[in-house]
Amino acid sequence: RPNGSGVAMFAGLGSQATIKNLNVENVSVTGDEWVAGLVAYNQGNLTNVSVTGEIQGDVVVAGLVAEHVGNGTQGIIDQSRADVVVEATVASAGGLVAMQKAGQIKQSYVGGQVSAGNQVGGLVGLNDGGSITQSYAKNQVSSTGSDIGGLVAAEQSASGTPEVTASFWDEETSGQTTSPGGAGASTEDMTSFDLYDQAWNDNQNTVIVDGWADATDSDVTAVWGQCSGVNDGYPFNLIEYATDPCVVTGLEISVSPAGGQLKNIPFVVTVTSVSSFGDAIAVDEAITIALTAEISGDAEAGSLGVVGSNQAPSIVLPAGQSAVTLEDVFFSGLSDPNATGDIELKASADLGQETITGA
Repeated sequence: RPNGSGVAMFAGLGSQATIKNLNVENVSVTGDEWVAGLVAYNQGNLTNVSVTGEIQGDVVVAGLVAEHVGNGTQGIIDQSRADVVVEATVASAGGLVAMQKAGQIKQSYVGGQVSAGNQVGGLVGLNDGGSITQSYAKNQVSSTGSDIGGLVAAEQSASGTPEVTASFWDEETSGQTTSPGGAGASTEDMTSFDLYDQAWNDNQNTVIVDGWADATDSDVTAVWGQCSGVNDGYPFNLIEYATDPCVVTGLEISVSPAGGQLKNIPFVVTVTSVSSFGDAIAVDEAITIALTAEISGDAEAGSLGVVGSNQAPSIVLPAGQSAVTLEDVFFSGLSDPNATGDIELKASADLGQETITGA
């Protein structure tokens, strides 16, 4: 609706409205004024909601909520996130919220890109009397005009006193070194557990854990987790994952060229370590991966090798990486050179007391 106002999944939510546990993926939203991925004008409470995709408009454009209004007990965005490309051709854009009036944003984060002609913030464009608590922005922020900030673009007090507590933005990914609220940090610090441990945890409260914990467990008080293999090493909301996303549970193999005639023709094998969700995840320590092959069909025998080597093919996945590639792999030695069949490559690695595999 390029000429419309209030363009989003929900044009407006009243103060009694609640949206929980909703993930909206790969949106493409275009409007004129008050444009967002989820709600154009919000007075309700949003908990554990997320948006990915692209949002374009002229004025008041955001990844999650265009205008967010609160009154103390309503108008709360909690443990929510957006990974979006947001573009406002005129003014007022935010990765999460474009304009906040006395609303609350708690323990939420944003990635992607956000740009506007004027008043553009990584998390919030204009913060008018609202609060931002234990949240962060890791997106790219750009503007051709004034009022630009890594976390917040501008503040005013018409709706109350704006307050930003223990919230951060990445100065390197954003390209911004200033913000009316929040603290800027390097990517190295933003992906370091120490930053959040010092800012969010104390003797009485554990807000973030190193790794993952079950958010549904009544004994768990934390709302954040962090590990190198998830969300590029930045913190994530524990409520996002029902099982531990920080551990490697399997391996995936890809071959180039894929399919077709591979007999006696060198090919490339890439092995990726994955979590229980099938997401690529970096390993904490280097692991050695053994490659084997099984053949089915008319051909009953054969062997897997690497050009220039008489050793069984293996590959080392370095610490801190999720994928590794081995070139010049070949399959040869068929009992019948004219036979046809399917080759299934398998990868296995010992990880502590477990053996992880993939095919």
